[in-house]
Amino acid sequence: MAIPTSQPVTTPLPAYLYQQYNNNPNLLAFFTAYNTTSQNYLNQINNLNLPIYTGLSGNLLTFVALGLYGFNRPALPVGVLTIVGGDYNTEDYNTIDYNAAIVSGSSTLLAVTDDIFKRCITWNFYKGDGYQMDTMWLKRRVLRFLQGTNGTDITNIGDLQYISVAYTSGNFVNIRVTPGYNDTMAQILQSAVIHEVLQLPFQYTFTVTYS
Repeated sequence: MAIPTSQPVTTPLPAYLYQQYNNNPNLLAFFTAYNTTSQNYLNQINNLNLPIYTGLSGNLLTFVALGLYGFNRPALPVGVLTIVGGDYNTEDYNTIDYNAAIVSGSSTLLAVTDDIFKRCITWNFYKGDGYQMDTMWLKRRVLRFLQGTNGTDITNIGDLQYISVAYTSGNFVNIRVTPGYNDTMAQILQSAVIHEVLQLPFQYTFTVTYS
């Protein structure tokens, strides 16, 4: 049995006059204009290809990612902040001001461009690798993130050799990108993994190294 496939609606239901008003040229002109405008709106919506996020940009991309995929444009900090203080009775008296905290370290926010945003969407919603994580599943996703400009699929599977996955005790998984392969995007990947922007099995703790 053939599986039915859904097709986009190409023609809206037309508005029409009751028979007794068909001889009124003004009403006929109004309904003709209404149906033409309705068709134009439908054509514009179909031409946008909203689910195909790889061709969108700016606010429209953000709107579609949140509205269709439930994924908002993330913030990606780089660097580590250490906070001393906070909970009551966690620090000795007279070491810091009462009800205060000391923040050390530095952190900056990466600019999440449309390109990076689309790579994150592809990581989270790409179904071609299957639904069960294994080493190849993970390496393909990493390579797709590093290579896939604007969230497109990978073309050179041979580059998987530049990505290694090591499983250590305590369910720790280290993803290592060969230094110099794509350090800029590897840094972004590292931040996205640390801050849980990219979906990964919660049973494991993932790290990314590239140097």
